Amino acid sequence: MDLGSENDVSDNVRTNTGLNRLADMVFIVGVVVVLGFGGWQYFTNRPEHISPSPAARIEQNRIGTVLPRWQFLGSARSSNVVLIFVRSQCHFCTASMPFYRQLASLARSVGTRFIVLSPEPIPVTVKYLSEQGLSVDDVEQVQTSVSFAISGTPTLIVADRTDHVLGSWLGRL
Repeated sequence: MDLGSENDVSDNVRTNTGLNRLADMVFIVGVVVVLGFGGWQYFTNRPEHISPSPAARIEQNRIGTVLPRWQFLGSARSSNVVLIFVRSQCHFCTASMPFYRQLASLARSVGTRFIVLSPEPIPVTVKYLSEQGLSVDDVEQVQTSVSFAISGTPTLIVADRTDHVLGSWLGRL
């Protein structure tokens, strides 16, 4: 009998056992990583953690919905309000300015308040509106995506004196 061959078999068994253990550990670590990532996705992407899609945000401002209560809207106003959400670096906002100037003039002639809202600081927005030749009743800084469920600029919302949305438009006008 060849003693060298028994040692070779013993070494092969030990090597196979070591490889099996390594493979088992890699498999277990892989399963833990996949389950951990899946669990993290499940718990962090639940509906209460997901911000609404653009379509859902527009739906939130559909005709008949009520706007959030804000001081600048006024609680006892006697007129409708036009809200325009803009940003100074938005080229669609700039392209829509001729329409907004006409709309502001019409709004003033029928006693409708014309308010511009922006996520930018008020001085930046006021300067932008002045450069564009748009005169408005008020300028406010708001976080549009949180406050009004706005998915992009420009967005135009017309609301009645009870803050019910009469119409909502997204994009260049």
